[in-house]
Amino acid sequence: MKIKIITRHDGVIAWLKQKGIRGEVIPHLKEEDIQEEDVLYGILPVPLIAKALERGAEVNILILPSVVFSDRGRELTPAEMDKAGAKIVKVKALFLEEISSPEPLPEEVEIKWEGGEYIPGWALGRPPGAKGVDIGPSIPYLYYKGEKVTVENDEGMIYLKTSSGPLPEDVAKKLISSAWWEEYNSHYEKRINEAREKKAMRDTYQQTENSKELRRILLK
Repeated sequence: MKIKIITRHDGVIAWLKQKGIRGEVIPHLKEEDIQEEDVLYGILPVPLIAKALERGAEVNILILPSVVFSDRGRELTPAEMDKAGAKIVKVKALFLEEISSPEPLPEEVEIKWEGGEYIPGWALGRPPGAKGVDIGPSIPYLYYKGEKVTVENDEGMIYLKTSSGPLPEDVAKKLISSAWWEEYNSHYEKRINEAREKKAMRDTYQQTENSKELRRILLK
């Protein structure tokens, strides 16, 4: 068994020594440096972690979960590392699977980010000059030959169409297998929540206005 410390930071070496971990220091680990039964400590790229596990080495990763942005890339002392929550985690298994590249969008297609509505403070029944609320992020919408594409899901069957009619079958297939489709689906739930939040705010505003009107009637 040989302990190898993969780092170019003196603070990391000192911190590991405080934990009783000493070994050969390697600033940049190469694949040919990895041997069976090596015990590795440090921060390693995913491909090297996979290769080390494949060769029977033990991999221990240093993580700093609470490090602030301004300290990233800076040499830290052991005390600063402790403050950043430094700890060692052992990688027991790593499974990597290559994914195929998504289909590009057809030439006739364009993506536009739309949405994101601002509701002024007065519409929420807030005092004059009070800030309003931004509702939801922008959503990616698809345009085919200048017309917005709508998506319908009928019992698991996906239909893409514009105001002029359904999209050509070859175009629809390319869209569903493109990166846009994943992006659209990832925002779908946000769109639903956005609509619900808008309705709740408008209902609150209407209730406030109704209460004001009732108060005016009662005070007459």
